[in-house]
Amino acid sequence: MRTRRQFLVSVAVMLLASCGQLPRSATAESGGVTDGYGPYDYGPSLASPERPSSPSIVTTAPAPSRQLTVTSTGTVEIRIVNFDFEPAEVTVPVGTTLVWRNVSPTTHTVTAKDGAFDSGLL
Repeated sequence: MRTRRQFLVSVAVMLLASCGQLPRSATAESGGVTDGYGPYDYGPSLASPERPSSPSIVTTAPAPSRQLTVTSTGTVEIRIVNFDFEPAEVTVPVGTTLVWRNVSPTTHTVTAKDGAFDSGLL
């Protein structure tokens, strides 16, 4: 009976000790350590408690240069990735059709400042 009580108390202490610990950081595919957020997470919300700061290793590769290509049909594709455009700037001849592709999990719109066009939700 006494051994069983000691065992149960030990288990309870271990369970309580493990409560409230933050998960370990994930290792990025590039070999670096990340803060545990995925590619579509934009960081902690303002209501989230602060994470303890720890050093992290970040390995980045230069972004591949994307050549802007106007196809034979006169179209150019612009991708919306999270809150950026790929390519970031586009200059095309008059009459070129722009195709907007949203590849992020959030809906976006493409709207002219003067209201000349609006894509609606993408």
